[in-house]
Amino acid sequence: MRNVSGDKLTHEVIKTAKTFYRSQDLDVRIGGNTAATNGKMVMLPSIPTGVDYTADEVAVVRGFVDHEAGHGRHTNFSLAKRKQWKDKLERFAHFMPIANGLEDVRIERHITQEYPGSKRNLEATSGWANNIYLKHLEEDPEIAKDIACVGAIGITWEGRRRMGYDDP
Repeated sequence: MRNVSGDKLTHEVIKTAKTFYRSQDLDVRIGGNTAATNGKMVMLPSIPTGVDYTADEVAVVRGFVDHEAGHGRHTNFSLAKRKQWKDKLERFAHFMPIANGLEDVRIERHITQEYPGSKRNLEATSGWANNIYLKHLEEDPEIAKDIACVGAIGITWEGRRRMGYDDP
């Protein structure tokens, strides 16, 4: 695959997110340095348009789309509005990151069954995120002792390992 321009990649991810979500009314926003969804809107990291992206970089961006669209297809966002969940979210600081780590693994299992080609994208995004954590760990080894810093990523690492992701 030859390099892909930022303009083309931006166009692709907006259309792909809407298709995977099965909603052409989906609000897709690109900017910042994180990816997230609330069921009605997908936020993707910045994609500078004056840049050409390698195949590996394109796979990372596509993995963000596949993952967030997977939440849109398989996550029950109304659960967090129920009293029992609201209470846990308020009482336990680590509840949401841990629950999200478990949910990430659950939805990625569904995504890769529905769209087998998405596994390569999800592996690339996972590897990218793992490297960020490992850089933080190198700078501050104490973070490995803090459940807030390592709990959710530990859950996703193990879940993805069990799904056979190609990332040592």
